[in-house]
Amino acid sequence: MVSCQLWQFFGQSWVLFALSTKMTERPDYIKCIQHTHTDLSKTSWCGKKIYSFDWVFQDIDHAVYSVQSGSRQVPCPDCVNKINEVFNNG
Repeated sequence: MVSCQLWQFFGQSWVLFALSTKMTERPDYIKCIQHTHTDLSKTSWCGKKIYSFDWVFQDIDHAVYSVQSGSRQVPCPDCVNKINEVFNNG
């Protein structure tokens, strides 16, 4: 199942850490995943508006390959949840 594989790539430990801590701002290493649909290209999967100088993952593949290669940058948990929701519900 795609969503389970996607979840395994992103890893559960950092998501649980990010969701369990009470921070006013997220750490700088958590980045949103840009929506690739033309009409939504200026927003992330979680709905955050993306500005021209924001560092974001360009698409889902970019996020997965980055995590697989051991990058410090990890996808936003809200983006991951929304992507899993879309994959599971269509």
